[in-house]
Amino acid sequence: MRLLLHHLRRGFFPLLLLCTGTLSAQLKVTGRYLYDPCGERIVLRGVNEMFIYSSDRTGAVTYPEIAKTGANAVRFMWMIDPNIPVSAFADNVRNCIANKMIPIPGLWNATGKWGADFEACVQWWLKPEVVTVCRNNPYLIVNIANEAGGAQMADYTSVYINAIQRLRNAGITNVIMVDADRWGRSWETIRDKAIAVRDGDPQKNVLFGWHPWDTNMDYATPIRTIAQKDICLVVGEFSYKSVGCACCINYKQIMSEAQVQGVGTLAWSWGLIKNGDCTDGSMDMTTNGTFAGLKAGWPTEIATTDANSIRNTSVRPYSLQNNGACRPVTGTNLALNKPAVSSTSESTTRNAAKAFDGNTATRWASVQQQDPQWIYVDLGGNYNLSKVILRWEAAYGRGYQIQTSGNASTWTTVYTTTTGDGGVDELTLSGASGRYVRLNGTARGTTWGYSLWEFEVYGTSAGGGTSVTTTLSPVADTDSQSDVAAGTNASLNSSKYCHLFTKFSLTGIGTVTSARLRLYKNSTNTGTLNVNGASTDNWSEGTARPTTGNLVTSAAMPGSAGYIEIDVTNTVKGEAAGDDAVTFALTTNLDTWTGFVSRQSTTNKPELVIVHTTGSTAAPASRNPVPVYAFPEEAVSVYPNPASSLLEIRFTATEGGRVTYRLSNASNGVVGSRTLTATPGRNEVRVPVSALHEGVYFLQLEWEGRSVTRKVVIAR
Repeated sequence: MRLLLHHLRRGFFPLLLLCTGTLSAQLKVTGRYLYDPCGERIVLRGVNEMFIYSSDRTGAVTYPEIAKTGANAVRFMWMIDPNIPVSAFADNVRNCIANKMIPIPGLWNATGKWGADFEACVQWWLKPEVVTVCRNNPYLIVNIANEAGGAQMADYTSVYINAIQRLRNAGITNVIMVDADRWGRSWETIRDKAIAVRDGDPQKNVLFGWHPWDTNMDYATPIRTIAQKDICLVVGEFSYKSVGCACCINYKQIMSEAQVQGVGTLAWSWGLIKNGDCTDGSMDMTTNGTFAGLKAGWPTEIATTDANSIRNTSVRPYSLQNNGACRPVTGTNLALNKPAVSSTSESTTRNAAKAFDGNTATRWASVQQQDPQWIYVDLGGNYNLSKVILRWEAAYGRGYQIQTSGNASTWTTVYTTTTGDGGVDELTLSGASGRYVRLNGTARGTTWGYSLWEFEVYGTSAGGGTSVTTTLSPVADTDSQSDVAAGTNASLNSSKYCHLFTKFSLTGIGTVTSARLRLYKNSTNTGTLNVNGASTDNWSEGTARPTTGNLVTSAAMPGSAGYIEIDVTNTVKGEAAGDDAVTFALTTNLDTWTGFVSRQSTTNKPELVIVHTTGSTAAPASRNPVPVYAFPEEAVSVYPNPASSLLEIRFTATEGGRVTYRLSNASNGVVGSRTLTATPGRNEVRVPVSALHEGVYFLQLEWEGRSVTRKVVIAR
């Protein structure tokens, strides 16, 4: 917004950005989205306020009123003025965070200006005391300069890249907000130059602000165009009327399209200080800066009543509400890296498996503009299910069901909603069980399809004990005609005149939850594969053969080479409790022989995949230990997160001592550790991670029996 001219002449200038909130991890822009340190996506929803001119400059009274709308962010006006004490700014930011909102301070000194005025803003951010405080307040978003540039600036890209790189070199790691030029109005500049500016940032941690103050235009196209170029956009200012009370701005179109695209919106302005750009009050949301003073019409619609209002769309990330702590997740993600199937996939790189790989930088996406769509995971065994977590990309489901099944054919609905709003859905289940868990999307929340970063499932084995998945290779195989000598079968053959026998040892398997026989067919014959049990298992390859038993099941054979999977759970359950071995006799319904790869092959061997329970009846251990008597949560931070090549651990110790860190993958395997001597006060440790695969990891910091755990994402 343009500066209020009568206030500009008063020359207010703050000295120092000081935030001492306890939040201890970093916001991060990845592509078109903003994430909190725990990987929870944030869509900014809030307002602007001119605190620099306010009688409530610290926001102690006003922030609680703004918070009643449900806002998760406040962008506020500040200026460079040595006469304003640093404590006022510090208190303002503290009060914003205390009310669970993200502070976005912007410097107004270069509004509509360029050159020396813009450089003055950059120099202010580069002050050592400002840099120090920014590093201590990673939830703060740095808006370098409000609406710098009174026209479309030819050197916009180079000037901003230079400024950002200088801020980074000085140690500022916060998310940086860059406004469009031409008084913030030029969405074309963001469309054409934002990617170059973002890529010029060594951290690529930049979002862009568009201020649509041009009246009677198509506001949806700029929002949609920029978002679909994978640029993180925020509509940083918008109202009902423009400068000089010019009419009108279609604020409902802005809010609607922003909600569809996952774009942030910050309305102008709250109104404790009245706008000088429109003196009839058409830019003020309230009469007196209080929630009770919210005006009827557009202010109430933007704040609370419209379907896309702040109240109806704003989500405050869990970490912002809990001093930087991630949302606790106990137990093992049963769906991690398990086989998955979907109704459709948008592309080969966005297939069903991407929703279960533990990597918040990859995703499954269905084809667009089609309902219904579904995706399910095979847990490999029957489980009592307690919770499902859906981490949506922008293409979320407004209506969907969670369903379970024991055979991936007959489904039981255990959860239904018609009011989904995207983000992270953590669903508690009661009385649900099954081997397969499906998301059945019935109504899209956007014009796109359905898309999930992660689909997590939690519960305990229905059989008790510790659940284990074991893949067995055959101990013997043969067929009834061609293979009579031990160790000579490079491949095996089967037809309706020839049985193929394959034996597996079940010694030590224990209680079986489920079993799948996987057999690789290396021919193109189609038909039916019949799976029989065998009456004896005490045979040796090349000598005796067992007697064929009853039919277990039949499966269709594909017309190409590949694995055929057959559910043999009941047969294996019975054998595991007795002979500790199981033999399958396989034949086809064809006159011609069909070739199958044998155990003698180095690839594509037959497999028996068994989910079983062993040991005590305790539930599976959590992959993410619960911190006990930890360092204070606010005393430990990890940066950057997500990381690509180097991870920096920062922690504060109240006294010296030996400290150990361990970095583990999602399967609880330690991939790195180190013990060091900590000194009282602030400590920093740098951990190279360039050799690690992309995905989710857990960092545990231990000191004298106390520990704290942080989730870390490696993404490139």
